[in-house]
Amino acid sequence: MYFPTPRRLAAAGLIALLPVLAACAAPVPEPEPAVPHGHIDGASELSEPRARLILIDPAGRVALLDLSGGDVENLPGGDAPRGFSADERFAYLDTEAGLRVIDGGSWTADHGDHSHYYTAPARAITIPGTAPGPLSIAAAEGAAHVILRAAGRTQVLDREALGGPEAPGPRALEDDAIAPLGAGTVHISAGTVSLRGLAGEITQTCTDPGATASTRRGLVIDCAEGALILRDRSGTVSAQQVPAIAGERVTTLEHRPRGTVLAGPIPGGIRVLDLENSVWREIRQDGVRAVAVPDAETVLTLDDVGILRSHSAAGGEPQVQRQLEILGTPSLVADGERAYVADSGSPRILEIDFRDGLRTARELPVGLSAIHVAQVGL
Repeated sequence: MYFPTPRRLAAAGLIALLPVLAACAAPVPEPEPAVPHGHIDGASELSEPRARLILIDPAGRVALLDLSGGDVENLPGGDAPRGFSADERFAYLDTEAGLRVIDGGSWTADHGDHSHYYTAPARAITIPGTAPGPLSIAAAEGAAHVILRAAGRTQVLDREALGGPEAPGPRALEDDAIAPLGAGTVHISAGTVSLRGLAGEITQTCTDPGATASTRRGLVIDCAEGALILRDRSGTVSAQQVPAIAGERVTTLEHRPRGTVLAGPIPGGIRVLDLENSVWREIRQDGVRAVAVPDAETVLTLDDVGILRSHSAAGGEPQVQRQLEILGTPSLVADGERAYVADSGSPRILEIDFRDGLRTARELPVGLSAIHVAQVGL
């Protein structure tokens, strides 16, 4: 005859309780789906860049030109711009009423070994609380901040928040900043370069800092001593200086996104900065009004009588030139395939094939006569 032992009775009781315990157990939550690499809330990712032009006319009207199909989108206008700056997504308009930011709704995120391409609704943003201008504005794709400088006052704007639903307000800086770099800012006082929010010690001096540009090789600052190049590697900054050449200094430094050649006008010509070879070059050319750098071999200039020229970035005489009909003040931008000429006296954009004798590939009607133009999306 079978007689259960106490141990067997206890085991049987536990087995009988298992269904009850399972029924009372809290449900295991489903794991949340992983956020895809490169995901940005409110934006759609594309398989290739979507290039656009932001166009501003003298009265402050704004249009956005899609370069793939030629479609034009009008955005809310504002006061007449007295100053203009742009990075690879946003255009910044300094007006009597304050700062307006135009979100071009198209940008590229460079991850070093690969890139992501995004689009979002374009819009005009009014920034509250900016200092009375005129403003000097320094901004860059990939930087955390936008620097706003007015006489005796410097403010910093959260650049990432510009893509969010609410317009960010600026905050004051205790000391002057020249430009943003990565997550921090660069400051120069009496020739000494210092960093905020970044590691690294800069031993090079920079007196009389002037034009700045943000490139894949780093932040470039034109100094009396030469071009100071600051490279941010995961929050630690190193520096290199390309010695200046005698004569006038550039007022701007133009370049294409992720390019290594920069150029800017000087009286009687242009200066070219080659980051790959760490050298300045000079090209003599009278009357230059606008400069663009479509690739590492080519510099384009447009003069005050409407002559468009293609120069070798290595220097020398123009390789080809062409007379354009310019009725007002011209603007010139370029990417690796085409150049674009705006004219404050004509409601059109000329698309120029700079590799084919500077021929006009398209005339694009835009409905306003642009005095400022910026290319975004690349």
